[in-house]
Order: sequence, then C-alpha cells, then structure tokens
Amino acid sequence: MLNKNLLRKLDIQDVAIFLSLIDTNNARLTAERLRTCLKSRELRQDKAKTAEEAEFTSGK
Repeated sequence: MLNKNLLRKLDIQDVAIFLSLIDTNNARLTAERLRTCLKSRELRQDKAKTAEEAEFTSGK
C-alpha cells in the first residue's frame, strides 16, 4: 500500500508515468515501479542541483 508521504513527493510527470504503469493484477510490481520512478526523479534533481552548485562555484 502506498503511504501519504510517498504520494506527496509526486509531481505531474511522476503521476503520468505511474498511471501508465498501473497493473491491476500485480499491485506490488506497480508499487515497485513507482518507487523506481521516484528514485529516478530524485537522482535527476540531485544531478541538477550538483550542476547548479558547480556553476555557482565556478562563477565566483
């Protein structure tokens, strides 16, 4: 079962991906796919933040 904290982390892109992955025959697999989507999003955000920090540091 998905918890509220996990759902609060979703953005529109994640919801679209999640809805495309819904598998009514296998809810556990769907939850795993959602976790994968969220992890992927977190990695993208971390990369963007790191690039932004590097740009800021090199601009000094």
